[in-house]
Amino acid sequence: MFLVQETWLEPGIDPQIANYRLTKDDRIEIPHTVTRGGTAIYYKNEIVHHRVPLPNLQGTDATAVQIKINNFPPINIVSAYVRRRIKFKIYQRNRLRKFWQRTRCPSIYSQFRTLSREIAKDIQTYSRDQWEKHIEALSPVDNTLWRKSSLLRKPFQSIPPLKGALGSIAITPIEKAEVIADSLQVQFEPNHVAGRELFDQRIHDEVTNFINTPHVQEIEPTTPTEVLSYVQRLKPRKSPDLIRFLIPDKDSALPSNYRPISLLSCLSKVYEFVLLQRLNQHCAAFNFIIPQQCGFRPKCSTVHQLLRVTELIHSGFAKHEATGILFLDIAKAFDKIWHDGLLIKLIRLDFPPPLIKSIHSFLSDRSFRVRVDKTLSSPRPIRSGLPQGSLCSPLLFTLYVNDMPQTDLSHLAMFADDTAIITQNKRFSVVISNLQHYVSLLELWLTDWKIKVNASKSACLMFTSRPRLPVGLTPVQIFGQPVPWVRVAKYLGLFLDAKLIFAHHIEQTRKKAQAVHAVLKRLISRRSKLAIRHKVLLYKSIIRPVMSYGSQIWGSAGMCHLKKLHTLTNSFLRQIVNAPWFVRNEVIYRDLKIKPFLPHIKNLSKRFFDKLPSVPNELIRNQPAYDPAVPSSQKRPRALLEHDFINFPQAKRLRV
Repeated sequence: MFLVQETWLEPGIDPQIANYRLTKDDRIEIPHTVTRGGTAIYYKNEIVHHRVPLPNLQGTDATAVQIKINNFPPINIVSAYVRRRIKFKIYQRNRLRKFWQRTRCPSIYSQFRTLSREIAKDIQTYSRDQWEKHIEALSPVDNTLWRKSSLLRKPFQSIPPLKGALGSIAITPIEKAEVIADSLQVQFEPNHVAGRELFDQRIHDEVTNFINTPHVQEIEPTTPTEVLSYVQRLKPRKSPDLIRFLIPDKDSALPSNYRPISLLSCLSKVYEFVLLQRLNQHCAAFNFIIPQQCGFRPKCSTVHQLLRVTELIHSGFAKHEATGILFLDIAKAFDKIWHDGLLIKLIRLDFPPPLIKSIHSFLSDRSFRVRVDKTLSSPRPIRSGLPQGSLCSPLLFTLYVNDMPQTDLSHLAMFADDTAIITQNKRFSVVISNLQHYVSLLELWLTDWKIKVNASKSACLMFTSRPRLPVGLTPVQIFGQPVPWVRVAKYLGLFLDAKLIFAHHIEQTRKKAQAVHAVLKRLISRRSKLAIRHKVLLYKSIIRPVMSYGSQIWGSAGMCHLKKLHTLTNSFLRQIVNAPWFVRNEVIYRDLKIKPFLPHIKNLSKRFFDKLPSVPNELIRNQPAYDPAVPSSQKRPRALLEHDFINFPQAKRLRV
């Protein structure tokens, strides 16, 4: 006996096999057309049997018989085939369409249209069901939840046709690769400064003589334990490559708007790790890094530098002084580092010769190729810059800009290449004069070390506690180009306004949080089948950090501004749990065991200021003391610690 699940035979066609009997059911579902298919059972002639009737099964073909062998109880044998409903309907629709084209029968056409609408609804239902099953299966344990959220926030975008030189358009992968390579090759050339050829040649000769001179000084050798400690932290799924990132809010058709990030091989990463350890040991031993630099330093973050800047501004408010800040925009900071200039600075800082020669070898004779799809461009040389993605590049860049000029009349605030020059005085004209005096010294330093500043992208902002903001201020000029005065400037991700009320920053934060929520809406919407605990996890790990960034600085803003974020948080959580209108927000927070937004940012501030005494940077650690109870200090960062919040039914702030 054997079973046939899908015959694909027309009705009336019964293939016979010698010594076998056949029981067959044909598939007949569409009148006036010939339908192929059905099920069948073949069994030996001597087997005692009889057919078992079956009910009409929607979407299933079946044939059943009952057999009896000797004195054993009867056995029911069923040959069944479950059809794929949508595919079978598509097959039926196509058959109906062909039949109507031959007959032009209105009833057949009506059946064809009805079946087409059913297929469209079935496909929509099937897609929704598959998405819900996929969402229900997401979990943070196997990282599927994070991979899905990352894919929604940063979807893959193919490179569109690019604008090449002389107005040409790059369409094919090899053309795109060559156009991007041309742009990067120009980007990896050092800035040319006219009239400095003799100085450049002298620096080059000094570096060459040092590299060619044999040295006997040794450095501490590495150990297997040191190498193993880093190998265990490597991510094995990352392969060496050059990744192209489109700079946010830039035209994707321009090749100059793509930023290269290097993914190095594991062997290169281990070598760089050992090299970085030796560089850090020498820097720590002689304390080279200036305290004004917070970028890539231990226990320092952007919030620490923002705290220092805002405290300087508030100190000026307390003394009735205006604070002028020049925010510099360094063009292609990492990609335009002059190699000889970096090496001569390491020589003058008395780094061990083996380290300097290793860095020289690391930077020399480098080349790159751009890959688009599976096509590679021709090799191009790299004559300047530090590879972004390298372990050593941040520290080397910090050493390169470590000797930026400083004066007694100004303060310097740096986080990697994000630089701010701060000066204070009661008169606006004196503030501008001090900034221009610093710029005159800065221009000499920029010229010597081949660093270019975009004056048009830089900004000046005058902070004052006066009721009226100044107008018609004389612009500060860099290399003869004026730097515009603005009312709001973005520094390290924080929008600073002239009176430090942070209204603009909170509004931008609200819009950004809404944009992130809209991207993740397929996961955390009211109709999403994702588990509530996973929705809450996405809110805590992705949306809430966007809203609370820098809250240690702006947490003392006016309640009329803070309420916007408090209300937005309530809206997000109500959507997560699909709460009806009559459920109070207080109940939702209690059931989810989540603190409201305002107490949350107070806890962040408390942890931040509790850890502040342990920060090794003396400028960050030694912030001025003040009494938050004094009216002039109520808007300063530490004042948030003196506040308590009533969150329900309306948000209110009370002084402890």
